Amino acid sequence: MLSECVFCREVEGQSSSIFKRSADGLWAARWDPYPALPGHAEVIPVRHVNMFMDLSPDELKGKELFVREVMGAIARIEPADLYEEMLSRMYGGADPMSRLLIETAHFKSPRGSFVIDGWTLAVNDGEAAGRTVGHFHQHIIPRKEGDVVNSRGGFRRMFADDPYCQQ
Repeated sequence: MLSECVFCREVEGQSSSIFKRSADGLWAARWDPYPALPGHAEVIPVRHVNMFMDLSPDELKGKELFVREVMGAIARIEPADLYEEMLSRMYGGADPMSRLLIETAHFKSPRGSFVIDGWTLAVNDGEAAGRTVGHFHQHIIPRKEGDVVNSRGGFRRMFADDPYCQQ
């Protein structure tokens, strides 16, 4: 274990933030403790891997199938219950973003499950790409129509000079 890596500690220590593991044992899914939107999760390799190019052929083979399984798990959760549990059990009630998401769980449908209109699947591969944890991970973020003022351009919106976003 790389004791300085938060993801390695969580995977090896059976952390409560880990909510799903792949059948092949190579991947784990965790709830993001600072979610961009309700249901924000991350898929991480169990082995310490720094960059996408460092993933083994076996890790690559199962990643997308596991991402799809995690998306299904996210679609079946109750957002308010998830964040109440995170606040009480995992983060001691100190995370204001999770509290805000509980109070504004706008993804709930009358049936109590997520209403998901799309997904953001994102990888910030390396510090230059904005990654803050030195362990490869892929974000899985359920999206709802209107969750941001203008989602046109997706990831391109982080580049202010992109002509596509100027329209």
